Amino acid sequence: MSDANRRILILTLVLLVLGGLTTWSRSWTSGDLDVSGGIPLSLGFILLGSWIIGEIMGRVGLPRVVGYLLFGVVAGPNFLPMVMSLPAPITTAELDQLAPVDALAISLIALVAGGEIKVAFLRGMLGKISLLLFVQIATIFLGGAVVGLLVVQPMIPSMHELGTGASVHLALLIGLLCVANSPAIVVAMINETGARGPLCDTALAATVCKDLVLVVLLTIMLGFVPVAFAASEGADNTALVIDAAWHLVGSIIFGALVGVAMHFAAERIEKRIDIFLVLGGFAIAFAANAAHFSPLLVALVAGFTQANIWPDRSERMFHSIERLLLPVYCLFFAHAGAGINLEDLTALWPVALLLVGCRLFLVWAGTTMGAKLASLDPGIRGWLWSAFTPQAGVAIALANEVGKALTGQVFIEELLALLVAAIALNEILGPLLMKWGLQRAGEIPDRATGP
Repeated sequence: MSDANRRILILTLVLLVLGGLTTWSRSWTSGDLDVSGGIPLSLGFILLGSWIIGEIMGRVGLPRVVGYLLFGVVAGPNFLPMVMSLPAPITTAELDQLAPVDALAISLIALVAGGEIKVAFLRGMLGKISLLLFVQIATIFLGGAVVGLLVVQPMIPSMHELGTGASVHLALLIGLLCVANSPAIVVAMINETGARGPLCDTALAATVCKDLVLVVLLTIMLGFVPVAFAASEGADNTALVIDAAWHLVGSIIFGALVGVAMHFAAERIEKRIDIFLVLGGFAIAFAANAAHFSPLLVALVAGFTQANIWPDRSERMFHSIERLLLPVYCLFFAHAGAGINLEDLTALWPVALLLVGCRLFLVWAGTTMGAKLASLDPGIRGWLWSAFTPQAGVAIALANEVGKALTGQVFIEELLALLVAAIALNEILGPLLMKWGLQRAGEIPDRATGP
């Protein structure tokens, strides 16, 4: 048994024991049997279940990430009550209680992603990555907008009465959401498969850069919502511009400061640095949210800062994070799968499936064309697109921002349900396509093991 799997079993045992003690103490103090073990029992159940399904998927040649997601879907609050009229192992209330796990996972995954991006690589590839992203984003954005305008909106009755300006603006927002992909899944798949090569390096750097572009573009697009939908006359867009600048520049500056602080703190910790990293991950997420920064961007910059200023001395910290990633992946992706609303997916699957199919074609076309124009390595041009197919937390966060900006519109519930349903399909299909692409590009070792 590998060290990573052994740590999973030990951590699961600790959580289940804590959950059992919680159940016993509640029953003893109340005098009634209380079968709820609280957060420890829920965490232990999710960790063990997702790990087992992930291992089964890995044994049959499928991405373990898909196993984690599928376990979350089956154990989540929708599947068993809807399909078999049985109680859900993980309730909606428990999902809400486990939200801090997402914050920790995003911070640690982003730290690793930032640490993988080296200045030397960017110095030689920045021009090529910029051209790749320009062509890719333009293709997906405009193509997704056309699909939103001519296909999605006619299929949703509540959107039929939109005016021309509102209809076009909404189509552009749909196109922008099609651009988003998942840094978390890219990092997870690279770690799981042990893949190394130009496709991995280019995909990871491009994904991080794309997040910066998306934050800026979405903020600009949402700033024009009052104009397009005539919801507010004389709205002060200056405040929106200032907020966008603060969100972007502030996140970068704060991330650099966090990276410096984490480096000097880690150097003074001789033992149990993993505890420091868990606490640091929570601190990054909560401090960034409190200051209205992007936790993902803050952690990316923090990892980038340490890996490039202290490349040798930061290896110990990054190695320690990698040892934590298997349980983090299990919990993060199972939690994401449990959050998928199967009722929305069932009701809107034809439109969602059509949107997913169109997006996949646009991702392939935009990435392949951009890679050719950027003169990237011929060996990866045909398969680089697969790394941009997964969607997850970033796309859902962007969809929620759109929902907040359009609160009160009659179509907003159907639109959000459609977007989340499409993201859920990309969340499951994307890792399969990415692993296939890595295999075809020859970047997965013959005997890849899990993280």
